[in-house]
Amino acid sequence: MSRHEGPFNGKGKPVLGDAYRHIWLTRKVAEGIGVDLDAAMRDGLITRQDHTQMVTRCRLAGCDCPCTLHVHGADREKVPGYCANKAIFETLKTAQTKDD
Repeated sequence: MSRHEGPFNGKGKPVLGDAYRHIWLTRKVAEGIGVDLDAAMRDGLITRQDHTQMVTRCRLAGCDCPCTLHVHGADREKVPGYCANKAIFETLKTAQTKDD
């Protein structure tokens, strides 16, 4: 099974990745594209629950290894196509760019 299909425990239940690692990955992808997640919450663009859901989607995606390479790579200013949070990151980037 490809890690991109999501990790499962053999009983059909998803296995979540390490919470702290995925909080870090979510923030690093956001920073790479110029999105400030703290400001997004403060400004009401997302709620704490939205942020929690973003981290959970990241934990379920099973792509933390390529994502770790991505946030350190030359293309970090773009959201990877496989990112489970791609749509929300792009929405936040557009919203925060308009505010500048």
